[in-house]
Amino acid sequence: MSSQALPQGQYSRPSWIMLLALIISPIAIAVFVSFFMHGMLFTILYLTPSVDTEMVDQAEKALRSQTEEKPVDLTVTDVGENPEIAPMMEVKNDAPPPPEVPEVPAQAQNVTENLPMNLTPPPGLGSANIAPPAIDLSATGALASMAGMGGIYAPGGVGGRTGAAKNQLIIEQGGNPESEVAVAKGLRWLALHQAQDGRWSMKEFHKHGRTEPFPKGAMVQGDCGCKNPGNSVDDIAATGLALLPFLGAGVTQKPPKEKPNVDYHLTVLGGLNYLIKKQNKEGAYSDGAYSHAIATIAMCEAYGLTNDPLLKRSSQNALDNIFTRQDPAGGGWRYGSKEAGDMSVTGWMLMAIKSGQMAGLRVNSQRMKVLERFIEACQNTKVKGEFQYLPAEPGNVSTMTSVGMLCKLYLGVRPVNEIMLAAAEILKKQPPGVNKDIYYLYYATQAMHHMGPAAGAWKFWNEGSDGSGRGGIRNFFVSEQFGGPRKPTVNNPHQHGSFFIGSTPGNISDNEGGRLMHTSLSLLSLEVYYRHLPLYRREMAAGN
Repeated sequence: MSSQALPQGQYSRPSWIMLLALIISPIAIAVFVSFFMHGMLFTILYLTPSVDTEMVDQAEKALRSQTEEKPVDLTVTDVGENPEIAPMMEVKNDAPPPPEVPEVPAQAQNVTENLPMNLTPPPGLGSANIAPPAIDLSATGALASMAGMGGIYAPGGVGGRTGAAKNQLIIEQGGNPESEVAVAKGLRWLALHQAQDGRWSMKEFHKHGRTEPFPKGAMVQGDCGCKNPGNSVDDIAATGLALLPFLGAGVTQKPPKEKPNVDYHLTVLGGLNYLIKKQNKEGAYSDGAYSHAIATIAMCEAYGLTNDPLLKRSSQNALDNIFTRQDPAGGGWRYGSKEAGDMSVTGWMLMAIKSGQMAGLRVNSQRMKVLERFIEACQNTKVKGEFQYLPAEPGNVSTMTSVGMLCKLYLGVRPVNEIMLAAAEILKKQPPGVNKDIYYLYYATQAMHHMGPAAGAWKFWNEGSDGSGRGGIRNFFVSEQFGGPRKPTVNNPHQHGSFFIGSTPGNISDNEGGRLMHTSLSLLSLEVYYRHLPLYRREMAAGN
């Protein structure tokens, strides 16, 4: 043989090396390419200007603050005993009358007038160093459909009661430092007339005078000296009425995140706790129609502002109870369950329903359609824009027209509707000061506010016919306040901050509601600038 076979081992060694190389070589190439590409990328990044690290830090902090906040458990529906309520204090009724409120400069910010003040504004105003952002109208449609906190920014919602948005609305809608000082004084008067169990009284508020807001301080011995008690012995209605101005100013039952000048959250908590304890298994706070409606508005607003699950069940049960009382045929409400309705009671019931809707609570849409028919039936077919007490009975035409207007606007009728424009002209004939019925002024102020620029309604109502403020609702109420910015000296210091218009002998709101009801409705009227976002904003959002 010319060649000799090699031993087997000499062939096998190079074969395995070649096989291993074939396997490793693609990996090596990939690793090399990866190192090369990453090296190029790091070089590019090194040569490229970096992003603003301060902005990144701010974004990270914002994200951390959102994730660290404990989410609200909306599945909790049991109200139970509120663990936050302060224990009732035993106090002796031998305390001296409360001292005068110390006079300190106001801090209402970004307002158009520089007027002398003698009390800090109510809680809820934003910082002087932060310009109030414009309210985003483009988002109102989506927000209106969201439950809980979302709906509060819809037109008519309660999302403008605190912070920079509140500052903006005071300017935009025509409030001023005087009106805010009047609100602050009024809230203090209410806080100093709360009973030790958390309630208020229309007939005996003068027997519940305090030296400090609930639950602190002592009860004033005997009568605090405040005059004009009402005839009504209805502590449910009184408590609801007293709570509404606090909620209207953005004060809730939750401790404020930033310490305010005056902290009223326990005042609100005491009142809500009282109402919850009075609610029966059918969801009623009271057998009285007015009382239940007013208490329901307060409870729904408190829930809507805080999404507090402790209030959810109480609010929902109260709303359900309202629909069980409705007249199934006519669609309205009156004093008795399922009784044929009147415009007055129906107005309060509708406001309670709308408060629940904006808080994301369940509402019977079919019964709402029947309600619309009742409002239509109360329109006077002979006088365009006029609404009646009953479908076939005029009653107090001016007051019922203001109630009917507000109901129609909340049911979706546009301010430029011919019926609404005609109704506004009817109210213009009885402006503030000409008609001093507090019930009329309360409803008319809301209706004209939601009319906005249509027919010049709100400018006329707020600033008077000549635009000077004289004859307008703002200056009217500020001038009527006992111990207020325009009436600082009164005989009884304990009446400071309260209202009693009381110009109509025999008027039911004077006789029944007395000073507590007058103070509540007056404060709500002075909070109109931010208490509810104007309904005409939905027109602006739609581009009309």
